[in-house]
Amino acid sequence: MMSTQNDFRPSFYTALIGLAISVYGFFGSLGHLVAILLVVSFLVLDSRKIYSEKLNKEALWLYLGLTSVLFLGVLRSVATTAVDDLLHAVGPMFPIAFVGLIVVLSAKTGFHIPPLKVSTFACVGIIGVYLVFCILFSLPDTLEFKQIALRSNERISLLTGNPIPFSVIVGGLSLYTLLGWHDRSFVGRATTLCIAVLGIYAATIWAGSRGATLGIAASSPFIVLHLTQSKRWSITYVIVASLLACSLIFAQYVGALNVTILGRITSGMETVFTGQNIDGSNYLRMHMWMASFAVIVDAPIWGHGLTERFHAIQPHLPDGMNISFSHSHNDILGSGVIGGIIGLVLALISFLVLPLYVLSKAPSSPDQKYLAFSLTPLILVIANSNTIYFNDSSSSFFAFSVVIFYLIRDR
Repeated sequence: MMSTQNDFRPSFYTALIGLAISVYGFFGSLGHLVAILLVVSFLVLDSRKIYSEKLNKEALWLYLGLTSVLFLGVLRSVATTAVDDLLHAVGPMFPIAFVGLIVVLSAKTGFHIPPLKVSTFACVGIIGVYLVFCILFSLPDTLEFKQIALRSNERISLLTGNPIPFSVIVGGLSLYTLLGWHDRSFVGRATTLCIAVLGIYAATIWAGSRGATLGIAASSPFIVLHLTQSKRWSITYVIVASLLACSLIFAQYVGALNVTILGRITSGMETVFTGQNIDGSNYLRMHMWMASFAVIVDAPIWGHGLTERFHAIQPHLPDGMNISFSHSHNDILGSGVIGGIIGLVLALISFLVLPLYVLSKAPSSPDQKYLAFSLTPLILVIANSNTIYFNDSSSSFFAFSVVIFYLIRDR
C-alpha cells in the first residue's frame, strides 16, 4: 500500500484527478492532457514501485478488457500499413491504451480515491460547464471565437468542439456526482442531485444528443436503485418512466408537443421503421451499418485494418451515396470491419468491461457497482449510434471513467 505519511504523491495524484474532472466537461481535450500528465506523474514519481511490484491480476484483466480491441487493430494493420497512416488512424483510440494505464499503475502503488471526492470534483466540473457557457454567451456576437467555442451545428459543445463527446463527458460527470451519495448529509444529497440534473440537461437538451438522451434514460433505473437502495422503487420507476416516455413521444409525433430533442428522436424512429430518408442523419447511419455488416461477412476472420475502417464500407453503400467519414458511426460494427468477428467481440467486451468486472465476482464496492451499471448504458448507446473510440475526447473520458471505477475501490 502507498504510504501517505509525509508523502506528497497521493495528494498530487488526487489534485490532477480533480483538475481533469473539473475541465473535461467544457474542454475535453484539456481533460485528456491532464489525464496524460497523470500517467506520466505515476511513471516518474513512483517508478521504483511500478518496476518492482507485481502486477495485480484484477487490474491487468480490467486493462486488457478495455484495450484489447485496440491492440488487435494495431496487430492487424502493422504489417500492411505505412507507419504514418497507422499512427494517424490509431490516434483517436490512443487514449484508451495510454490513459487506461492508470488502472495498472495505481494498483502497483496502492493509490485510490474516496468516491465522495470524485463526486465533489464532478460537481465542480458541472458548475464549470455552466460558468464557461455564461462567459462565452456574454461575449459580443461579432467575435468569431464565440460562435466556434460555444456551438457546433447550432448545438452546444463548448470548447470540446463536438456535441457528441460533449454530451458523453457531461453525462458521465453527472453520474459521477452521485458517487458517495449515502455518505452525504441531506443538504449534500439535495445539492448534488440538483447539480446532476443540471448536468443531464446540458448533456441532452443543450447538446441535442439523441444518444445521450436515450443512454441516460437507459441508465436511470440504476440511478434510482443507487439512490433509493430499493428494487421496488426501481421497478415502479421503470413502469412510470416508460409510460411517460411513450406518452411524450406519441404527443410529439401527433403534433401536441414541439420539443427539439423529442422531434429528433421521433424522426429517427420513423427513418428506422420506414427505411425512408425522414431524418438524414439516421438514414446515412442505417446504410453505413448495413454496409458494415456486408464488409464483416466479406472478411470475418482478419478484417480490413484500422486505416480501412470507413473506406472498406464505401463500395457497399447505395449508388449515389458519396459520403466520407473517419468512422461508420458504430464502434462495435466498426471494430468488426477493422478486425473481423474477433474485433467485434473485443469491442463488446471493451464497452461492457465494467459490468463484466463486477459480475466476475471481483471485489467491488456499492459505488463501483453503481458506476458500472449506470455509465455503461450511456457509453454503449453512444458507441452504437456515433463513436466513443474515434474522438480523442470521448475515448479519453471512457478510459478515464474505467480508471475512476478502479480508483474508488475499497482499500
